[in-house]
Amino acid sequence: MTPCCINSEVMGDVSRDSMENIFHGEGFRRLRETLLKGEVPESCLVCKNLEEQNVTSMRQGANLKFIKDAISMSLLADPSGKLPYNKPKSLDIRFSNLCNLKCRSCGPGYSSAWAKEEFSQSLVTVPSHLLQEVLNIIPLAEEVYLAGGEPLMMRENLTLLNEIKKNRPQSRVVYNTNLTSLNYFGVDYLELWKDIDDLLVVVSMDDVGAKGEYLRSGKNFQVFLENAKRLRETKKEMWFNTVVSAINIFSLEEIHEFFEREFPGVKTEYTLLTTPQHLRISVLPEEIRGELRQSLSSLKEKTKSEDLQACLNLALNELQEDRTGDLQTLINYIRLLDARRGESFTKVYPSHPLKSYF
Repeated sequence: MTPCCINSEVMGDVSRDSMENIFHGEGFRRLRETLLKGEVPESCLVCKNLEEQNVTSMRQGANLKFIKDAISMSLLADPSGKLPYNKPKSLDIRFSNLCNLKCRSCGPGYSSAWAKEEFSQSLVTVPSHLLQEVLNIIPLAEEVYLAGGEPLMMRENLTLLNEIKKNRPQSRVVYNTNLTSLNYFGVDYLELWKDIDDLLVVVSMDDVGAKGEYLRSGKNFQVFLENAKRLRETKKEMWFNTVVSAINIFSLEEIHEFFEREFPGVKTEYTLLTTPQHLRISVLPEEIRGELRQSLSSLKEKTKSEDLQACLNLALNELQEDRTGDLQTLINYIRLLDARRGESFTKVYPSHPLKSYF
């Protein structure tokens, strides 16, 4: 159990203690105490660094979303970090690593399909009692974020959704999904979601066509596209999220044009990859980075998308770093997965500047 999905500091182990005890435990208390002093814990530096680059951080977004709670907590919380209530109001739940794809920006810890490729034990699950603990928190939860793995494949999420409908229908429900299928266990998710008033479906897509299938191995892009269009027709809130790495950074303009053409008006987030380290754009050699700077600067002048502008600013700042020592790791990584999966980087990305390194 960690404070959020980008803060990896472990607050406690749900296999040995309850979520509620961890929420009031020493780790969270110390974190709150530091924040209440106006200081930034080391584990929160990701948000601090984004804010210094004038990019809205998760911290700022959460404070805006829960502004009443942020104000009341700062006034009512004990300076030592103890809270006046006993349950969190926002939950990010990942019951297992169950997933049907092997995305190149991911790994076996978040994908059972990837883990099966490497290990005999592919599925990693949380203790069975955790579902009941989560259900006990739902009556107070204002937001529930479901990710994975692939959240549509997890039966626990169906139980959770029914509990929300019954006891907390006003909660905001957010899915982060690869949207490769809208039907699991005979359940049509478009029907299931009809009576959820505050629903957001964040759809992951890292590139277009064959390149999208390469980055998210196991994906059928045409089926994905049909599912995304069906979801849009329901008028439910949907966003796209694109993870930008050293592999797809040169496709950024094509990706953005695809979204504007096929899904005009749908919000798109571009997330600049920071882990794994060897996929960061700053591993690219200087001769490629020079070309990339020009490409990104040109796109920055043309685009009117604020989300894309923010990503381009981050990318240009990232290119000031030098992580070229990880370049050979990136090349070895691409070669290994290509050989293992029967795929080919040079065929799928024939114009990528890295092609000459293969």
